[in-house]
Amino acid sequence: MAAEILAKAFAHAVNTSLAHHGEECLARISRAQEFSRWNIATIDGPSGEREDAAFPRLIQPMRLETLRFSSAHQVFLTTDFVGI
Repeated sequence: MAAEILAKAFAHAVNTSLAHHGEECLARISRAQEFSRWNIATIDGPSGEREDAAFPRLIQPMRLETLRFSSAHQVFLTTDFVGI
């Protein structure tokens, strides 16, 4: 009886631990994907000559300047994306 209770408790603890670990991993992956998307959009800019690429091309230099000179933007980037 005690062994069954212990086995159930251990299994629950392992499952809870794994679920928590999965949530943490998902959050990290989500931040990495968002950083990748932001990085490509900001540094590489839109590709092609599509009509919807004109505006992002116009604001690309502004985004880079904001990152260069705005300490708030730098803190946001390092905190949210890099995890520092």
